[in-house]
Amino acid sequence: MLPIRLKDSNMIRLGFTSVTFRELSREEICIAAKENGIEFIEWGGDVHLPPDDEKALSDVLGLQKKYGIKAMSYGSYYRIGQKDYELFDNILRVAEKIGCKRIRLWLGTQPSDKTDKILFDSLVEETRILCDKAKESDIVLSFEFHEGTFNDNGKSSVDFLEAVSRDNVATYWQPLRVKADFENLETVAPYVNGVHVFHWGRLGIRHSLSKGADEWQKYITYLKENGKNTDYILEFVKGDSISQFKKDVAAAKEILNNI
Repeated sequence: MLPIRLKDSNMIRLGFTSVTFRELSREEICIAAKENGIEFIEWGGDVHLPPDDEKALSDVLGLQKKYGIKAMSYGSYYRIGQKDYELFDNILRVAEKIGCKRIRLWLGTQPSDKTDKILFDSLVEETRILCDKAKESDIVLSFEFHEGTFNDNGKSSVDFLEAVSRDNVATYWQPLRVKADFENLETVAPYVNGVHVFHWGRLGIRHSLSKGADEWQKYITYLKENGKNTDYILEFVKGDSISQFKKDVAAAKEILNNI
């Protein structure tokens, strides 16, 4: 069966993050993309494209050309608070080489309610420095929206982004295992430039994306109606299964085509 095509959605892009399949090779990742009509990959900086691995970088560049793949973003595991500017410079170099305009970062190591003003100010200062470095390459820094970081709810996310006050800093969004998902989305929507797409229960059990179609239709419709034609990045496939991935891609395309 031919993959479902995504109609022209006014600059909406659908891709997936390579760490969806940590055990697959870089080429197997590209084959999965090609077979499912996916043009964009968020390359993970832990397994598939470490910032200090020149062979991995050479492989990715060759594979992108071979399979017609574009880098949607570079999924780094840099955490604000490290103040490792040499590491960040290397991450920035890799992002430039693979041709993406967004680097994913993690905002600290503590939840927002455990972050005092001294730490907050330090995180802001470091982020400004990184933004200024990235600005030279026209790259946006975007924070993972995740528990255990300062970027763990809509209010703290917006408070931080406004404190940084740079035009090349943004946030991802994804459902958390709380009941405030839509409220979080409403709050951060003006700053969202990437959405991680998956469907799992409150206990962390993964489900087929089709089972969450109604919820995702609601989320994406809200973003679209508020002028956000953002990137949607699949991850967390049930059973880490390629066959399930194929079904989730089809479900995602159907949801996007219905907006």
